[in-house]
Amino acid sequence: MPTNISKYQLQGIKRALPHFKRIIEFDEKFLANRFYKHTSISVFDHWLNDEESERLLNIDSNLQELELRRKKFCDSALNLLEHGPIYTWRYKRHYRLHVRQINSHEDLLRICDFENLNSLTGNRYGLLLPKLRMMYFEGFDWTNQIYYHEPEHLNTVLAIFNSHGLYQLNNN
Repeated sequence: MPTNISKYQLQGIKRALPHFKRIIEFDEKFLANRFYKHTSISVFDHWLNDEESERLLNIDSNLQELELRRKKFCDSALNLLEHGPIYTWRYKRHYRLHVRQINSHEDLLRICDFENLNSLTGNRYGLLLPKLRMMYFEGFDWTNQIYYHEPEHLNTVLAIFNSHGLYQLNNN
């Protein structure tokens, strides 16, 4: 079960990921200033056109393909645990942000709920990766998002995703 963190740990997260709350809240004005850059991670090696979208996005009836896609995201996320602590959050009363540390593979699997990942799910989880100086969010259409402000660890993370069959999509 994720555990509460100390004030010292929270200060460390704030130093590694300045203004992380504004990214969590998808503050459009803050995102527009490009303090954080972002890239997309997908099961597809390119952005899909309309014809490809119709054919490739909704694969929920194809259990073999569905399991393969789930496994790619699951294995990648589990591999991230080897690169430092991972945190998640939830809101408590009065819209207070409560950050918790993920302590095990089981915690990560429970929070990300990869077993129920399908064509219609999205925005169910987000992860803070302060040691890698980035944040990772589930997106829609088999594409997730990474926000980072210091690109020094980006190649390491991209190599993890690539090794599990996921691709970086350029964002313009």
